[in-house]
Amino acid sequence: TEIVLLSASLNEDAIVASLDEAGIIVSTPLTPISGDLYLQEGVYALQGEGDPSPVLLRVGATTFSDASSPDWNAVAAKKNGDGSGYRVLIDGIDAGAFAGLTRDGQPLRKSFGGDREALVASAMTPPFRSQMAVRRIDTTNPDRAPGEVVTEPKLLVVHNQFSNADVDASAPSAALKLTPWEGTTAIELLPGGEVRVETRAGDWWGASLELDADVGENLSKFRQGQMHFDIRGSSDVNFSLGFQTGNFLRGDQVNNFASFGPGTDYEIGEEWRSVSLPIAEIDGGTDMTDVTNIVAFLSQEKAPDKTIFLRNVYFSQ
Repeated sequence: TEIVLLSASLNEDAIVASLDEAGIIVSTPLTPISGDLYLQEGVYALQGEGDPSPVLLRVGATTFSDASSPDWNAVAAKKNGDGSGYRVLIDGIDAGAFAGLTRDGQPLRKSFGGDREALVASAMTPPFRSQMAVRRIDTTNPDRAPGEVVTEPKLLVVHNQFSNADVDASAPSAALKLTPWEGTTAIELLPGGEVRVETRAGDWWGASLELDADVGENLSKFRQGQMHFDIRGSSDVNFSLGFQTGNFLRGDQVNNFASFGPGTDYEIGEEWRSVSLPIAEIDGGTDMTDVTNIVAFLSQEKAPDKTIFLRNVYFSQ
């Protein structure tokens, strides 16, 4: 069976829902899968365990010079620029159903010479839910609104050992956005619960786990507490790591950072290192009732293509 996902005339919701049940995430280029993660345009081969042949899924949109009906778009295939069409059109081409129609002035012809195996071999493999990195953490405490005091002894950010069900622990009051600052980094949550930051070729770089709310998390009871995490990564990069309060645009943002990298108390390498930062020692004169970037990275040094990993991030009173 061939599925072509092209236009609103096709029941995309039903297709996506059926694939979602199989653990496959699918999206058009205009719809985010998670945060700002998108599937790029193209043809994907979807094949579950035990399936004799893959399902072909076209993600994207195209236009044809001589056809604009919804039915045509619903079965149209990728626009190659050379007049070729994918297998979904082959039977119709063989039967002469599209005689006289052109694409960008070129007559329709069979791509891959009608060879389905060659087409499948060229298709991409989509990400599965269990293998997909995300850029938004939606685990929250529904019983607390942003700005209300966190009373539990622990605030869990990303953790594989503690549970949000623990009576002494709480998830954030709102979702966390994994935010690269001005395109200077890439940041994502890996399936194993690790936050990965990759630096780009800028004169500085930064990223954060930002509370998606109009006000910050109220950690006023944590002023004498600690920020905990495991860290590893490139050993030859200097950066600051901690959390931020306030808002840059309001002019009241405060950095609460410790220094990491060569020549500091917190050098890192390929092996995991557990760190506990006393909040009183990194306090930059902060308003703990308004913690907006729960985790923040910042470096004023140019350091392209470096990678840093965090896991088991939480605050304790």
